[in-house]
Amino acid sequence: MVLEAERVSQVALQTVLWTILFFAFRWLIFRGRSSVFANRAVSLVHSVASFYLTALALDARHPFKNFGTRSTPAEVKALSLSLGYFLFDTVCTYLIERDGANLAHHLCSIAAVAVGVFEGTDGAELCACLILMEASNPFLHGRFFVKDLGYQGTTLSIWVDVLFALSFTICRLLLGPFVTFYTVVCPTASWIVKAGGAGIQIVSCVWFYKIVKV
Repeated sequence: MVLEAERVSQVALQTVLWTILFFAFRWLIFRGRSSVFANRAVSLVHSVASFYLTALALDARHPFKNFGTRSTPAEVKALSLSLGYFLFDTVCTYLIERDGANLAHHLCSIAAVAVGVFEGTDGAELCACLILMEASNPFLHGRFFVKDLGYQGTTLSIWVDVLFALSFTICRLLLGPFVTFYTVVCPTASWIVKAGGAGIQIVSCVWFYKIVKV
């Protein structure tokens, strides 16, 4: 119970810190920009921080070896950071951007990541999923910043689009299904983690369809 209370406090603190960062971006650093711009800036910070922490937590030599086992302290640290962010950004997504696909993505992420943090299991597969999710996000948010700052149609804009398309396709559509498959077939993995992983993979396919359509 003490450990669980500590983790609840840790996630709550992370949520508060992400919220404070949003208001700092909105009213101090980028006060001439919109709430969407500030939220994207927070998302960019999270992408970089999450990628770094999950990279430290993962066993790159044997990525599927620890699926379905207890979460390590490094995995819990990385997952807590992202859980706090997802809780914050779910509210922002609903109130500011009203993006249904992103909202579904976040709800799946929250349900699955909460297992890794509070149940203390499945940290390996969750971190593997997170690092693939976050790998393309800096370029996703970069596309928004390039457009919002008036650089659309420039060489920079083209490169950001290309890097986003490549990273999204490789991470979410080529590598992502392997992580999802090994998670789903893992006999000891939580059914919530399995369902969350499958849901995120479906949303990724929907997003890819929208990218190709554009």
